[in-house]
Amino acid sequence: MRELEYLFAQAPTQEPIRNTRWAAYNAVTERLDHKSPVFGSRDVATVRAERALLDNHDNAKLKARAFRLLATV
Repeated sequence: MRELEYLFAQAPTQEPIRNTRWAAYNAVTERLDHKSPVFGSRDVATVRAERALLDNHDNAKLKARAFRLLATV
């Protein structure tokens, strides 16, 4: 939760959209796709690309839910 708060409120990646719903969604996707730890011996870059791009990855459901929630606020 602290990392999400940091990504939303302080991360340089959010600077142009800070304090918006879009920043909240971007904080969620940045955390899930790029900041979550990679376990095992798989290539880190490959795992992160799969998280960001594959519709059938577990994170896709969470990102879709976050988008729906923020779109209806």
